[in-house]
Amino acid sequence: MTTPHIDTLDLTAEEMTALRRQGFVSQERRHGRMFFKLRFRMPTGKQCVRYLGTDPAVAEEVQQELFEMQMVRRMNRELAKLVRKAGQKLQSSKETLGPALAKAGYHFHGLSVRRKRVVK
Repeated sequence: MTTPHIDTLDLTAEEMTALRRQGFVSQERRHGRMFFKLRFRMPTGKQCVRYLGTDPAVAEEVQQELFEMQMVRRMNRELAKLVRKAGQKLQSSKETLGPALAKAGYHFHGLSVRRKRVVK
């Protein structure tokens, strides 16, 4: 779902894939004028730069397009972070509850609490 601003930069499919992972709009001042550039790295590590011009509105629109393109990646990273945090909390809870459950004759079986089997 790209809009004409990024389409006008003649990016290859590989470069578009790299932009979905990361990239940003930079600004530089030369001779009293502000210039905007799109900067990103290819998977090989090579930095790519595309000139965007001097119009801040165009730079802002490209930045917004990048934000939308990279949203899935950001959401996946946030989800992975939350899953790790939940796992840590679960592990901590099991370690805290384990001794009390053992005294009462129970134990964890995965995420379930079960009564220990009585052997006759």
